[in-house]
Amino acid sequence: MADYSLLIAAGVLAIALAFAFSVGISKQDRARIRENIESSGGKVIEILKHWGWRYGGRGQRAYDVSYITSRGVHVKAVCITSGGSGVYWVSNHPPGDDGPYDDEVI
Repeated sequence: MADYSLLIAAGVLAIALAFAFSVGISKQDRARIRENIESSGGKVIEILKHWGWRYGGRGQRAYDVSYITSRGVHVKAVCITSGGSGVYWVSNHPPGDDGPYDDEVI
């Protein structure tokens, strides 16, 4: 009977490292999005991971973002970000652009 304890330990370590990497990437993305919104005088309400296949390509992550613009308009939008691309707004308008909006504005 073979001893699989080393193989199991390596697998557990790989999973733990992948999870830690994922959490780190998510924190960097959220900081990048927050900075993008606050640089135009806006205030972030919520940043959630966008679950779906509609947005984002290889290495890109999509987020549902709710924020208040510098003029007090409450906006829900979707953005894409990755390590080197900055923040790209794919639905609604980017921070600093207060309208006109469609049904995404609350």
